[in-house]
Amino acid sequence: MLSPHQQTDRVPRRRQIRALLAAAVGAATLLASGCGGGSSTPFAGSFHAPSGYVAYHGKGYVVALPANFAARPGTVDGQPAGSTVIEATKGGNPAARAQSEILLLRNPHLTFSIGQVISNLTEEDRSNVSVSKAQISATATTVPGARAAKIVTETYVAPDSPSNPTPTTFHRKWLMVLVKPGLLVDVVVANAPKLGGDIDADAVIDSFRLKH
Repeated sequence: MLSPHQQTDRVPRRRQIRALLAAAVGAATLLASGCGGGSSTPFAGSFHAPSGYVAYHGKGYVVALPANFAARPGTVDGQPAGSTVIEATKGGNPAARAQSEILLLRNPHLTFSIGQVISNLTEEDRSNVSVSKAQISATATTVPGARAAKIVTETYVAPDSPSNPTPTTFHRKWLMVLVKPGLLVDVVVANAPKLGGDIDADAVIDSFRLKH
């Protein structure tokens, strides 16, 4: 499956529990400490990793990941040359065995607007015969230092994995940050709740900060 940043903007439908949202899956309970779960002022103030989380420093950004998650370089089909993918899961488990995952993607060759990326994502949900009951919504947000940002919430039913056709409900929350024209950074948190996936997506997303 092609990546959400390629010309067709298709979304990888492997078991999205690996690194996409795994880095934020650890402590599902977030302490109220200035960033995280459902805060009324996301992205306000300096970076702070909530209790049970650690700072992950990417190229030009920092984000909080669960302390029991391991982040490592990964791949997503169709990423343009020069893109980077970081996958995080509990204990570094392979995506096929993870219940939650976090993906950190950096694409320096974006050819679409964020709005078009979301539109293509929606169309992929509608046209993919392996996906059902898809629901997607997007809201604008503000990330200091970024040109634009959106938070996308997506729920769908799909096979558990390429080797297991069991219908499984997946939840994904996706922060898209247009740092500057052509440079998009994504933080994607994915959970399969009935399989035990319980990453606090808000804790991860709200902690995101650009470095200056």
